[in-house]
Amino acid sequence: ALFDVARTASPENKQFALDFVRGLEANGGTNMAPALDYALKSDDPGFVRQVMFVTDGAVGNESALFQLIEQRLGQSRLFTVGIGSAPNGWFMRKAAEAGRGVHTVISAIGEVNVRMRDLFTLMSLPVLTDVRLDWQGVDVEQYPSVVGDLYAGSVLDVTARVQGVVVPRHIDVSATAWTKNGPEPWSRRVPLDWSGSENAPIAVAWARQKIEDLGDQRRRGADAELVRNQIIEVALAHHLVSEATSLVAVDKTPSRAREQLLQQRNIANLKPYGSGNQQSLSTLVPTATSAAMKRWMGSLSLVLALVLLGVSRVRGMRQVWW
Repeated sequence: ALFDVARTASPENKQFALDFVRGLEANGGTNMAPALDYALKSDDPGFVRQVMFVTDGAVGNESALFQLIEQRLGQSRLFTVGIGSAPNGWFMRKAAEAGRGVHTVISAIGEVNVRMRDLFTLMSLPVLTDVRLDWQGVDVEQYPSVVGDLYAGSVLDVTARVQGVVVPRHIDVSATAWTKNGPEPWSRRVPLDWSGSENAPIAVAWARQKIEDLGDQRRRGADAELVRNQIIEVALAHHLVSEATSLVAVDKTPSRAREQLLQQRNIANLKPYGSGNQQSLSTLVPTATSAAMKRWMGSLSLVLALVLLGVSRVRGMRQVWW
């Protein structure tokens, strides 16, 4: 930890922070729980407190980390950034969702400047926070159940299914607006157009979010078998692939005429995105694994084996000479 409390982003403090980071020596595994616990320990009233979680490592113990985020988040917002091919993308995306922030993927080293600049621009322009929807007393099943924040240039997507024959003609949206004068109450009445309510893609989008919400309920302690049955029911009703359902497609179109001879050719091995000129193993710091230590141990074992082999040969020559 660098500072015990938040500091002004003055040139002096920025330089002090940069020098601190440059002096860090990263090794071993990725232990994020203490860092998240420390970063989420307090709230700063009057500000949109934004915590950035950056890692190039595979994050484990997801359930414990989700519980930590949900218990300690408060009024903070959590933004996650995964660099390279090692991070647990599912966890990073869900952690940002639980933290009411945004997840950013940086696949290649060459993308860091552009992606981080875009993220910082987004974070600096919050428009609405604590967004709430009032469906006028109509029973609806809405996903996500907790609406995220709205930033300049971004979009909030909410899907809902009406439980019954009565449909709301409008919804009331309330939130906190961030203006040049600081946070202010904000509300709007939004009319609803039901002319496209039978649109199949909207129903599929709702079903996907419901399946994801069911998975979150299981993670929070819901009965696993009950959740699985509910996932199957929703997935089959909307023809979706899920953790418990799959789709099989059979293509009977012949790809080659019977009289056509087979041809053989070599196909280059596939590489992860960014593994060409943009990214190589030599440019990545192995912070998420003990790769460096294993290389040294392997080299040392090889040297010892060669020494022992040489000693045994010398002894054999002496025995023959004697």
